[in-house]
Amino acid sequence: MSVERGFEHAAPPAALPRKLADILRPELASLAAEIVEEIRATIPAYARPLDGPYGKSIRAGVEYAITLFVAQIADPTVSKEQSHEVHHRLGQNEMREGRSLDTLQSAYRVGARVSWRRIMRVGRRSGLSSAVMSQLADAMLAFMDELASVALDGYLEAKARTAGALDTWRRKLLHLILETPPASPKAIAELAQLIGWP
Repeated sequence: MSVERGFEHAAPPAALPRKLADILRPELASLAAEIVEEIRATIPAYARPLDGPYGKSIRAGVEYAITLFVAQIADPTVSKEQSHEVHHRLGQNEMREGRSLDTLQSAYRVGARVSWRRIMRVGRRSGLSSAVMSQLADAMLAFMDELASVALDGYLEAKARTAGALDTWRRKLLHLILETPPASPKAIAELAQLIGWP
């Protein structure tokens, strides 16, 4: 399934100097490990061992996020689709695992904090100007907010597919279809997609 998000069409932030990608790329592997460890250390729901599909999912989410962020600096037109699909599934998995929305959103905030600490160290070491650092902070926070929103969509979609919620959404869809004056085709299509109806 292709995940299409409104962020794909949002106005891009001011272009960052592409040389930043070369400066940040060597940090990605150790940054991913640091983010995962910090999430596990600060959020009790994530403290369990990371072997198996659970750990693979968490690591993939972090790695896709930071790799895409740096790739977008190098090429602002790079596709977000694969990363969005990973984070959408991550949101779905979090709901199925029984974790709360707050827990999921906390993980994104921790990832943003750890990333920013690393960016600050790299920025000082590389002599980046305060203007570039400010621009980088804005871009990073907007990006993390975007991914958290994609994961939230996945979480809510999975929640909507639970037995009771699915019946409620089906009744709402039927109401939209029969409504006079007619509901917008977009609203009907979005709800139909949510519950898996063509």
